[in-house]
Amino acid sequence: MEAVQSPVRMSIGEQTKKHTLEKVRPHKKRVLIVDDDKDFADLLKYKLEKLEPHITCVTISDPYEAVISLTDENYEKIYIDQNMPGLNGDSVIREADRFIDYDSTAQMMKSPSHKTPVIFMSGRDLDQKRPNFSFFEIREKINKREFALMN
Repeated sequence: MEAVQSPVRMSIGEQTKKHTLEKVRPHKKRVLIVDDDKDFADLLKYKLEKLEPHITCVTISDPYEAVISLTDENYEKIYIDQNMPGLNGDSVIREADRFIDYDSTAQMMKSPSHKTPVIFMSGRDLDQKRPNFSFFEIREKINKREFALMN
């Protein structure tokens, strides 16, 4: 018979170090950036992560993939391009909102009392109307050209 090896245990010092590092490096919050312009998405990701080191940005260039990601994952905030081929930003959010509304698994992860903030982006002027969504809240609309010129 072979002797069963016991799993390696952490020393008290290693446990303390790990616990201290967890306190120093809290869990990063996830932010979704949806934009068919990869260069702009990368610039926005760089600026956001530099400005707020406690976040991790996820970039998606395909609006249909974004709908799936929004129904499967939780994000702290969403930046989305209004003008993309196939689906515009409103349509992406509307479709994700519709699927979350009827998906019982996603229902448990999100509740209407906590709506995920959405920031619409465009290279052109944006319409000021604000559609209503069950699980998402339009917080602001920004001009991509003006943002790109900011330090």
